[in-house]
Amino acid sequence: MNISISNALAILYCLLTPLLVIPVFGLLGASDLLLLPTIFVCLFANPRCKLGVPELLLLAFLSLTIASTLPNDDRTYLTKAVRLVGIVSPFFLASQLRIEKSILARVFIGTGMISILIGVILWWLDLTLFEDEANQRIWLEDGTSRVRASGLFGNSGAFGSLIAAWTIVCVCELLTHSKSLLIYLPIVLFVSALGLLTSSSRASLLAVSGGLLTIASIFGLRGLILRKKGISKNQVAGFIAFCLAVTVGGLSSVFALGLDYVLVALERFNPFTSVDANTFLSGRVDIWEEYLKSFDKWFLLGVGYKQSELHFSMSPHNQFLAIAAECGIPALFLFLAILFSLGARLFSPIDRILKENLVSTPLLVSFVFDGMGGEPIGSWQITPIIFLFFGLELSSGREPTIRTKVKYEIDE
Repeated sequence: MNISISNALAILYCLLTPLLVIPVFGLLGASDLLLLPTIFVCLFANPRCKLGVPELLLLAFLSLTIASTLPNDDRTYLTKAVRLVGIVSPFFLASQLRIEKSILARVFIGTGMISILIGVILWWLDLTLFEDEANQRIWLEDGTSRVRASGLFGNSGAFGSLIAAWTIVCVCELLTHSKSLLIYLPIVLFVSALGLLTSSSRASLLAVSGGLLTIASIFGLRGLILRKKGISKNQVAGFIAFCLAVTVGGLSSVFALGLDYVLVALERFNPFTSVDANTFLSGRVDIWEEYLKSFDKWFLLGVGYKQSELHFSMSPHNQFLAIAAECGIPALFLFLAILFSLGARLFSPIDRILKENLVSTPLLVSFVFDGMGGEPIGSWQITPIIFLFFGLELSSGREPTIRTKVKYEIDE
């Protein structure tokens, strides 16, 4: 019973997170609504759960985050800290209970595709769902502007994070199953490129690139270990077909999106068209300098989670600087320790890199890269699914629960 409940709850995360937005109390998402059921299942579905180092570090990090909001009398910021608990709670759900990863991946592939296509359609119609989204526009050469694709989220950064996570999960699923499914790889990469182009999110492009390079490195390592040599005719033919599909798709997108928009969007991704790094990063260097100059005021305890808006001109647009400035250097160390512990578990032993951890390892790299130009840790639009996959890989290396053991013995 406990396994079926946990699976159903995990499927709900993958089913609802990319699609569910409720414009109440500053927008609600699936992780907000599923927080209490997740806590209930984690506490009562597996009473003999064992917390490992990543879970304990994450609990300590959440404690510091909540504590940072207490000096402020405005309870709105405490609510934001509770939302962060909801964002990462799927990690505890998946790390303690047995959940079918393949089912979740397929559900997320479907809902992610729908969400990305909705975002592109809304961009094509130049529609904005939320008031704040109207500020995220890209200016064309003729003086007109077009809203950047933000999907159902009203935030191009969150939409880009969805594209990055979806691309990585799709590529991993296609590469680890039947070779006949590789015919869909060009479609996945084309949809990903189309979404990134319409959202013009550079942080998300970095996240996609980091994830795909990690996948390529894993398969290269697999080839060395298994001593595979040579390239078959089918692989050559598949590669040629892939190149043709991407070329045709790319040319079609130029005519479909409009040449003016494509050129302006591509300039945002090209650092050589900018005068300096600050211009290319849309003023982020100046923002980071503003934060670092006041280091002595926030280094220990921070200014309060999500309260940087009260002390600085803008959000830092950097996950690591945001955590340090809002929650303090100790919180940043805990966060880095969480990432390090996850990486250590995902990269060891070597056979798990090549098999079980193929999805979560590039997701972890992508999550870190995305944080260089954004703040995905607070993104309730997609991060819950990322932490769900992180938890799945931790649970795969642990002993099954008592009821699962009994089932295995009966089957044998």
